[in-house]
Amino acid sequence: MLRVTILIHLKLRRQMIDITISDKDIDDLVSSHNERITDTSKHWHFDDERRHVLKTWDDVQACPGSGKTTLVAAKLLLLAKKWREQHKGICVLTHTNVARDEIISKLLEDPSGFRITSYPHFIGTIQEFINRFLAFPYYRTKEWNVTQISNDDFARYFSRVRWKKVRDKISGKNYWFNYYENSNRIRAEELFFIYSNGRLSINPKFIEAVDRHIDRNKCDFTDKYIETKKTEYLRLGVSQYRDAYAFAELLAHENADIIRTIRRRFPIVLIDEMQDTQKFQDVLINKIFQAENIRYQRLGDPDQALFDGMGGEEPNQTYNTDSDLFEIHTTHRFGLDISEKLIGLSYNQLDQLTTNRQPNRGNCAHTIFIYNDSTQACVLDKYGELLDGEDPQKQWQAVKAVGGVDGPNGYIKNYFPKFDKNRSKASPKPEKLIHIVDRCHNQIHGHVSENYDLLLQGIIDLLRKEGKKSTKNNGSQVYYSQQSFIQNLKHSDRYTRFRKLLTSWIMGCELNPTNWATQCQELKGILDISELSAEGKDYLAHDNEHYEQDEQHGGVSNVYKCSNGREVEVGTIHSVKGETHDATLIMETKFRKYFDIREMLPFMLDYTKNRPSFVPTSPKSKDTILATYIRRLYVATSRPRYLLCLAIHEDNINDNQICKLKKQGWTESICV
Repeated sequence: MLRVTILIHLKLRRQMIDITISDKDIDDLVSSHNERITDTSKHWHFDDERRHVLKTWDDVQACPGSGKTTLVAAKLLLLAKKWREQHKGICVLTHTNVARDEIISKLLEDPSGFRITSYPHFIGTIQEFINRFLAFPYYRTKEWNVTQISNDDFARYFSRVRWKKVRDKISGKNYWFNYYENSNRIRAEELFFIYSNGRLSINPKFIEAVDRHIDRNKCDFTDKYIETKKTEYLRLGVSQYRDAYAFAELLAHENADIIRTIRRRFPIVLIDEMQDTQKFQDVLINKIFQAENIRYQRLGDPDQALFDGMGGEEPNQTYNTDSDLFEIHTTHRFGLDISEKLIGLSYNQLDQLTTNRQPNRGNCAHTIFIYNDSTQACVLDKYGELLDGEDPQKQWQAVKAVGGVDGPNGYIKNYFPKFDKNRSKASPKPEKLIHIVDRCHNQIHGHVSENYDLLLQGIIDLLRKEGKKSTKNNGSQVYYSQQSFIQNLKHSDRYTRFRKLLTSWIMGCELNPTNWATQCQELKGILDISELSAEGKDYLAHDNEHYEQDEQHGGVSNVYKCSNGREVEVGTIHSVKGETHDATLIMETKFRKYFDIREMLPFMLDYTKNRPSFVPTSPKSKDTILATYIRRLYVATSRPRYLLCLAIHEDNINDNQICKLKKQGWTESICV
């Protein structure tokens, strides 16, 4: 038995791809890269901290502006130059499509980078990876032609499945179950599968909501019945993104060979933006890749974890709470004048945040605008005046104002009444088809394939709104996926017409009301839709205001024009994560009874005495809210290269605090 164990161990060791990266390898890469790049500001320079990341497999906490994406791309290029495996590859997982595209774009700057963007390698989001290698293979075994949709979309399709009547817990009356979803007593988006102890079950939050409103002792409404109804949506071709992880775990449980196959395929794994990974993602990825024969490195910044707890999900625990991360302390983005102002907002308590900017930028008047109820609407104009003084030649392009919350009470709207977060360029879900076409216009120099996919999904959304379905070989009907829709068109004479229409939209045809009506009529003919529903009419309606604003501002309608003519883009802090600005204003907002900047002032004033020690518990607890605030403000204050500003209500700051802030280099400006 001992001999067998040793042989198995040796076999696993032989499977490990053990590539050594030396300082000479790094020097050669830097030299070849810099020779091709004429802009010296984009040259690569890797100090000892960054070389350590390139040469080891330590998990990394990279401070804002540290060039983390460049490090990931550089490491991939170094590995690519030594890669000899034909059927094994490197797996690179990201949290967002933006991060994925940024890595790929940097790889394509190098001649050896192209080979690592295709088989046997994989670069994509965690969702894409789970779909391709686990979830969709499982769906195919069930003959489910599934299209994944967002939670909001799933709520719209909830009524497409007929549920039985149930007994109301309060009134004792019988209602169709759909009544509870329509009245928001039960949230359709919480109806997804989870995996636990070898089987699938319904998300406990959904079951809890059912038990709050329905007397299940007086009606046949069991967990098994709910699971059966959820499966009906899958048979119709409707699935939520969250479902994929449950089916992935179920497949891994039922077929352990698939995990071994994935490990053989990907002996090296890099994960970018790890701080935003949620617990259910973290658990599954670790189950797949934490093995003796896998080289596994995670990069991110727990201090910037804004999305890890989105949707009420638990944040990851193996990375964000790890006190053993290798830290990159030096930033390329800003100088000491900014770094010393935000170091106290480091939730993970970085001891230092230094800069390698040469020369140090620190000549701007970082300003705190103090307002009252009657002058809050003047803050952006005062910011515009400061911008003219600091940037008289108007060379700064990325000038932004951000706030943490724009909830029911409209806190960002108190500064800018016309603000609408759904119209920011980061808006994930356009409300009308013309918004998608307009977005393609604004990205006309981007990837045509991306615009094609964007438009095609918009058409699929229209088909779903109209209840159009495809018929399978067995006679059952399911909602169209992109693939089944294109196949259907190819079997008719409409495919060429469809491609011509999409091409005209991608290439930038005029979107005036007359042309748009003609194009929509052509689309209806292609889709064989004679009469639209009210929802469909709204989706295809022309939106002249949105089009004109986006044309003027390059796709961004949340632009405030100051009294002196300066334009400031306004958004949420979440919407600017990962961006670099020339100047940033953080506008104080409030969640529940807590104002974010007021609560964070002690950490900004003296971080050596006041280090954050919040222990998040329930979503409504003060510690949970403050933990969110500190990460949010850390992200916001670390965006600008040159100028950092805050706006705070006069009731939320005292004279002693103002005095201390001035000693730290802040300038006070009273809004009148």
